[in-house]
Amino acid sequence: MYYGVLQMYKKIIAIIFVCAFALNAQYNANYMEVVSVQGEVKITSKDIIAKPANIGDLLFSNDRLTLQGNSYLTYYIQNNSLFKLKQNTSLNIDESLDRNNNIKFTLSSGEIIAITKLDSINIITPNANISMRGTAIIANNNGTTTVKVLSGSAKINNNTELSTFMQANISNTEITTGNIVLNANIKSYLNEIINMPYANNVTQVNFYRSIVTLPDNTVINVNQSTIEK
Repeated sequence: MYYGVLQMYKKIIAIIFVCAFALNAQYNANYMEVVSVQGEVKITSKDIIAKPANIGDLLFSNDRLTLQGNSYLTYYIQNNSLFKLKQNTSLNIDESLDRNNNIKFTLSSGEIIAITKLDSINIITPNANISMRGTAIIANNNGTTTVKVLSGSAKINNNTELSTFMQANISNTEITTGNIVLNANIKSYLNEIINMPYANNVTQVNFYRSIVTLPDNTVINVNQSTIEK
């Protein structure tokens, strides 16, 4: 009888351990994890004044990321979203992924490559409120916000909509939009996305590979079905 009770307790302990492991794995999957970092990158949170970013760090709501020159940081939500911050960027994570799939960033300065499979994420700059899905490059420098949509769509200040391969320049007084024209700079961004860790899990990498092979000055219209030269 004692042996039977002991075995039962062992099974209960094993079940508890498995459940705890599964919950921990789910917990980690629901948060942003640093997957690559270079240069001088600091994380500032409520509990830690400022610490250097390291691969494996988890990022949470109200964390602030600060990057110096020649630095970058890539963070990932498993099979969901991927973000890369470029040099001289300051970004606050207002809302990390919650139960309602809300993600909200404030980009004070610098540049972010945002890739998401969610219906929408929100990125705020000093002069723009951007709701986007798919893949977009958003920068805020010298009082101007630029948005380049490489897949999916974006809405700026709840009224200006961008489709795939459209871009916008936003100042304090106006918003101008147009098609993205392929050039060395755009191809560099595409190659950067192709080579980001976990990119295959969250975006159409093969589509970008095909776009990179097109000649400069190619314009791809918004429905991706017509290529104009």
